[in-house]
Amino acid sequence: MSYGYEKRISYSECDGIGVLRYDALVDIFQDCSTFQSEDKGLTLTKLLSLHRGWMLSFWQIDIDRMPTLGDNVYVGTAPYGLKGCIGNRNFFMKNAEGDFLVKSNSVWVLMDLEKQVPVKIPDMIHENYEISEKLEMEYLPRKLKLPDTPVVFTSKFTVESFALDSNGHMNNAWYVRLAQTAFPPAAQDKSLCRICVEYKKQARLGDVIILETYDAGDEFYIDMRDENGISYAIFYGRYENI
Repeated sequence: MSYGYEKRISYSECDGIGVLRYDALVDIFQDCSTFQSEDKGLTLTKLLSLHRGWMLSFWQIDIDRMPTLGDNVYVGTAPYGLKGCIGNRNFFMKNAEGDFLVKSNSVWVLMDLEKQVPVKIPDMIHENYEISEKLEMEYLPRKLKLPDTPVVFTSKFTVESFALDSNGHMNNAWYVRLAQTAFPPAAQDKSLCRICVEYKKQARLGDVIILETYDAGDEFYIDMRDENGISYAIFYGRYENI
């Protein structure tokens, strides 16, 4: 059974033409799963007291149509797998008529925040979440491979305190926010039908992130790496209809 709530798309969540931004969509999905945990008593405060936290490993977000300013939508989420240290979770957004606008798959890892190692999901989490059927959608591998094409754009970002979350690293949505500043020119006037992010390494306060954009026709990749060439995350975007 999924968990969800109704909301209205706000001005602060939209781009210059009134369409919901990709990073704001990620924020909304993250809020939805956080609300579910809070309502089940598995609060952020409780997890932090146990030195535990969920780290996102992979997003896949398939977009049929992004909502616009003022639209009433239903946001939902449901875990469909909890095994070892891995949690699998779907997200979705529907319009007021109940039609899917967005479907998403995500992979999470439960971490010991002191030792910075994955840990087995405890019984209290298994006992509090009902495992649902997977959404009908294409499920991609969680590893992204950069193409053999030239880098077309490069920029830098230094992680500031406003980008951090409760785990002390740059929040998942900030990688998407940064990626939007490095989209290739073709993406400026096109809507994406799919975005993916593979999270590989935690970026912390003061870290310098180098963004390198690879344009590959109807798709593109952005490598967000450190100064030694080690990736923090890889972003993927696709223009064509799925």
